[in-house]
Amino acid sequence: MRTLLLGSVLFCGCKTWKAIAQPTQAIRIDPRLTLTVPRMAMKLILFGKPGCHLCEGLQEKLEQVSSIPLQIDIRDITTRDDWFQAYQYEIPVLVWEKETEDAAIAYIPLPRLSPRASVNQVEQMLQKYWAENSQQ
Repeated sequence: MRTLLLGSVLFCGCKTWKAIAQPTQAIRIDPRLTLTVPRMAMKLILFGKPGCHLCEGLQEKLEQVSSIPLQIDIRDITTRDDWFQAYQYEIPVLVWEKETEDAAIAYIPLPRLSPRASVNQVEQMLQKYWAENSQQ
């Protein structure tokens, strides 16, 4: 297993790098190793409610996405009246929580996907938004 210290987080892996711990000391690595620094995770909010098969289906597909690091926050619209009023007829609703250059948070609604969309189609849509909005 190869390891690398970036900042204060330890990364390890062979083909992909994952944060595994916060080390207390620096670690030497072989300078011949090729390193691809992992991207920040795309933070998504999935608004839904218990028993919604469309919400569960989209969540399962998001969990299978492998080309983009995702952090998924599942929010139950029945726990807050404002969410329920906003999304009761729209779920599942997918929103990208993106940190802007000035450290503010932007909430970017993503297009509604067909329940028949494949994992590959979900992945392609996320890649498109990731590429378009990461450059701004």
